[in-house]
Amino acid sequence: MFVQLISGVALLLTLVVEFVYLRDLFMTRMNTVFKFYYQAWVMLAISAAFGSYYIAARQRPISLRAGALGRYAWLAAFALLVLMGMIYPVLAIPNKAGSFKGKPTLDGMAYLEDARPDDYAAIRWLQEQVSGIAFVVEATGGSYSDAAFVSAFTGLPTVLGWDFHEYQWRGNTLESGKRQPDIAQIYQSADSGQVLALLDKYSIDYVYVGPTEIRKYELAPHVVERLGRFLEEVYDEGGVRIYRR
Repeated sequence: MFVQLISGVALLLTLVVEFVYLRDLFMTRMNTVFKFYYQAWVMLAISAAFGSYYIAARQRPISLRAGALGRYAWLAAFALLVLMGMIYPVLAIPNKAGSFKGKPTLDGMAYLEDARPDDYAAIRWLQEQVSGIAFVVEATGGSYSDAAFVSAFTGLPTVLGWDFHEYQWRGNTLESGKRQPDIAQIYQSADSGQVLALLDKYSIDYVYVGPTEIRKYELAPHVVERLGRFLEEVYDEGGVRIYRR
């Protein structure tokens, strides 16, 4: 009964989103489909596992009635279905895992140690030295970019992460549209009063200046050093500097 229930719910979910969806900024049913399909996938996987056991348990009485030819035909059909279902995991797992070329680890930061060692060391420093809630400003950027990874790995709040995701969640750019130029001014402005006012506005405790910020805001060395005239430099290793208000 339980398996029938979750199978029915899963199939109902996949059916409903064919006709009903949340109209977000994409104006299509894409987000609704994949979010509901996540749940349906799990429930159907449980149902399929039990279904395989149930069919296998009933195979012998069916075989006795059908004879040898029927038994082999049934086994061949069942094996074909299983093999068809295995195509996806066999092909998808190596693809998603990068053909297993990387070092196996459960540490989501491990790749940074090799790919971006300076940022990795700075993030470790923040994790060890900053306690409680402290706000950090860093470069903002588009979805799936390297923007806002400092706040992501440290858990420290930031001014603005991926701007398009904010637009997607809120349905407008009223707030994110204000914050983008403010962040740029914090890094680029030659007016210390303006920078300090923006730091106060967003209650920022730390200003992070790494390769991403230097590249995005085109910061020359003297521009980075200018922050040290009115902020306390608490970290300077490799290509990363961190200033405290």
